[in-house]
Amino acid sequence: MDDDVLGVLAQLRTAQPQCGVALIESQSSPAFTDQAIRAGVLSVVSLQAELPYLIGAIRGAAVGCLTMDPGLFNFHPASHHCPLSARETDVLRLTASGASLKEIARDLYLAVGTVRNLASTAIRKLQARNRFDAARIATEQRWL
Repeated sequence: MDDDVLGVLAQLRTAQPQCGVALIESQSSPAFTDQAIRAGVLSVVSLQAELPYLIGAIRGAAVGCLTMDPGLFNFHPASHHCPLSARETDVLRLTASGASLKEIARDLYLAVGTVRNLASTAIRKLQARNRFDAARIATEQRWL
């Protein structure tokens, strides 16, 4: 991440600490994403992302939830058991990328109600506030 961007981000976070920050990046990498997270960014979105994904990432950042494409992170094997089912993990992975319930349903070939139920179950299992928070928790635990 450019030092100028880090400086502006530091000023913004000092002036408005409650402000969620989302970055649109042309060439993101795991190293860039790690640096952005350390700087306080809650969303990193590719320039090639579809509008619904961008909107979801901005909404997630606005409520303080980490909403980034899990593929951007440096993952290491989880050190403990994941309580989520494979489908719950799929739903949270797509949630983290900013997808809406309708988009998740389309991508997983499920009904919207089924996606909503899977998200609700994952929220309960992880004791999260919402599906974005559940995705954040699962990401931090390296389950996604």
